[in-house]
Amino acid sequence: MQNNNFIRILLVEDDALVSFDLSDRLKRLGFSNIIIYEKGEEAIENFSRDQPDVVVMDIALAGALDGIETARRLKNEKKIPVIFLTDYVDEKTFQRSLTVYPADFLPKPFVDVQVARSIKIALQQKNEAEMKEKVANKKPSVLVSDGLFAFKGEGRFEKISLSSIRYLEAGGAYCNIFISGNEPVLVSHSMKTVFEILKQLDLAHSFVQIHRSYIVNTSFITGFQGRTLYLDDTELPVGEHFISDLRKRFFTI
Repeated sequence: MQNNNFIRILLVEDDALVSFDLSDRLKRLGFSNIIIYEKGEEAIENFSRDQPDVVVMDIALAGALDGIETARRLKNEKKIPVIFLTDYVDEKTFQRSLTVYPADFLPKPFVDVQVARSIKIALQQKNEAEMKEKVANKKPSVLVSDGLFAFKGEGRFEKISLSSIRYLEAGGAYCNIFISGNEPVLVSHSMKTVFEILKQLDLAHSFVQIHRSYIVNTSFITGFQGRTLYLDDTELPVGEHFISDLRKRFFTI
């Protein structure tokens, strides 16, 4: 489970009781950064300022804009996952909702497990979309046995030492490698494959997985607090299933 405090959720719901119930459930699940509006117009007006990661919205909002039209306008500004809140919707409304490609449908009344699952699905959709955009705009670099040839543009590659890797970030079939003092480097291998390559080079002892999406070089860890790990100014979430192993590693660092 990731550190949910990093996630910004935009909740658009015109029923105050429903809004209170869902926001309370989200907070219990660890999502404390919640922005709430009653109308779609408010969400659209403040969207660029709020910069949410996920939108959770009633499909049948009252007012000039319902949830579907609001979602369409928000997605025109930025590709963002939208979860629709529903009780009963007719077939015509359901088919219309599919035209904005929602990440999920969350039925009322709410159940915590379903709420958590919907948010997880939406965040996965967001991460995959961001990685696809990076891949489309950036040529992958090349990982070799004694270093990393980072693509610098105009057909030029620059060799970087593997010891300067600060951390790895998963991105499906690709992996972002964050290098000390440089922009992240994209390689056409999964994070798991990159980690296996590092193991073959006897570098595994220098790296520890802290989250399903992150592997860090212990040499660059500068501190930790609760389930947040610090690499100087960089904050990374620590997954629940990785806490025990991370603590053991700290005792041996």
